Amino acid sequence: LGYSRLNSHDLVIQVPRQAPDPTQTVHAVPLTTPVSTDSLRLLSGRIENRLLAFDGTLHGGGFSHGDGKATRYYVDGWRSPEQWISWSYRLNHPQTFEVRIMYQTSRANSDNSYSLRIGGSTLKRRVRVPATGTAIFTDDLGTVALGAGEGTLQIKADSMGGGELLKLFEVDLTPHLNH
Repeated sequence: LGYSRLNSHDLVIQVPRQAPDPTQTVHAVPLTTPVSTDSLRLLSGRIENRLLAFDGTLHGGGFSHGDGKATRYYVDGWRSPEQWISWSYRLNHPQTFEVRIMYQTSRANSDNSYSLRIGGSTLKRRVRVPATGTAIFTDDLGTVALGAGEGTLQIKADSMGGGELLKLFEVDLTPHLNH
């Protein structure tokens, strides 16, 4: 495998277009010197970026996690406006993204609202609730333009009218591709 340095933080590893084994392929990259790593998430300008709640930084205590299975990979226990979730990221080039959030609620979550802050933009929404039982919702929040460099995405409660704010699964940032 070939590789090259993209910048002071990133290496580009050239891999074959077709994986030798389409179900599981592992490539080992031999290194002759130690590699310094960067803990910030590098956002892609080509594919969807899934920021899972499990990977976010939880602020304010009292949060818990689902068991991680397909419909239970959420963070819950969001019962106070002092609680919030954030993700730190890095972007090599300016990019515009569509923002979506996926969460679960029940009727007990009515009258709750939240704000998502990223790159100088604040996107506010009321939490949707089902008529009965619980439901998973995906909300399209809009478009944000981000500059190159480091940043933070935050989700905070604006109002807590009942129950927990929501059970957060993920935030998706999908790049606008120039055609």
